[in-house]
Amino acid sequence: MPAQPSPGRPQWLPRPTQLLLRRLIHLQDSLVDLLDQDCHPVKKFSDTCQIAAASREQSAAIEQVNKAVLQMDETTQQNAALVEEATAASRGMAEQARPAHDSAATL
Repeated sequence: MPAQPSPGRPQWLPRPTQLLLRRLIHLQDSLVDLLDQDCHPVKKFSDTCQIAAASREQSAAIEQVNKAVLQMDETTQQNAALVEEATAASRGMAEQARPAHDSAATL
């Protein structure tokens, strides 16, 4: 009984051509496996590049946050200075108003 040809293989091809076709398919499968193995380091490198790019973006974002915090600190210091000035002016006005208050209290 002759060997059954594999499904999907043309029956009308001569046996040597069918054998050659099987060998070519096997070689193609081997090549695909080899490329999968060889591409693994390339994929790792690609992943590393993506991580590096994300890290740079994150670093830039952190730098922007740092600048914003520095600006808020400057504004807080300016506000504190203004509060000190307002407090000093208030005390000065209170001292100046005390004699007028005392005079009005005696009336």
